[in-house]
Amino acid sequence: MDSKKIFGVSTNTNIPSCFENTKSIGVSSYYVTSIELAGGIPLLLPPVKDNSDIEKQLGLIDVLIMSGGNDVDPVLYGEKHSELLEETCPNRDRYELELLKMAHKKGIPIFGICRGLQLINVAFGGSLYQDISQFPEETIDHNQQGVGDTPFHPVKIEDGTLLAQIVGKNSLATNSFHHQAIKKLSPDFKVNARTEDGLIEGIESKEGSPVLAVQWHPEIMAGTDFFNLKLFQFFVNL
Repeated sequence: MDSKKIFGVSTNTNIPSCFENTKSIGVSSYYVTSIELAGGIPLLLPPVKDNSDIEKQLGLIDVLIMSGGNDVDPVLYGEKHSELLEETCPNRDRYELELLKMAHKKGIPIFGICRGLQLINVAFGGSLYQDISQFPEETIDHNQQGVGDTPFHPVKIEDGTLLAQIVGKNSLATNSFHHQAIKKLSPDFKVNARTEDGLIEGIESKEGSPVLAVQWHPEIMAGTDFFNLKLFQFFVNL
């Protein structure tokens, strides 16, 4: 019997389409290649409306990846829209919040990437900076230009965390493609990584089934950087 883990990947719903007045649904191919490279099987999860259908989607997977994408609607953490806010997708937010909470209740391991980290934090009671310029200690650039398969800045990994256990080192060179970040941390999570200016770059659950999330895009670097690949391999080997 094939024992490969199936990774369900949440999808972006606002991708430009070749058809008029419609959008495509999908993710960057980096998610697919990084999961396969780690030894897993990728399965894309398009948004569905009924919770019973979400339940069936979750029945197909072993690991859930909350992928990157558009801004999380600040209404979800009790704030009004700032002029610094970029595109939101309420339908995606609604679906992914249900997907996330149902997966967590079932004990399905969860890996959040970029927006995924932000949504996880919001889902469990945290909040976000609608733009990093609102972070008073910002001293480094967090918005990389280009492909992203090369490091942009280092992150410090906190001792004694799951992330430190996975990568086996106390710092990691990462890419960076975000204009939002964690403001108030969810009480259910602890910080496992920060940049030099103190911005939160990674979180993990305090207890229960593993929920690990990072602000950078390890799927882009996994093909050339062993330590980013190890993040995916961790979930394959659970």
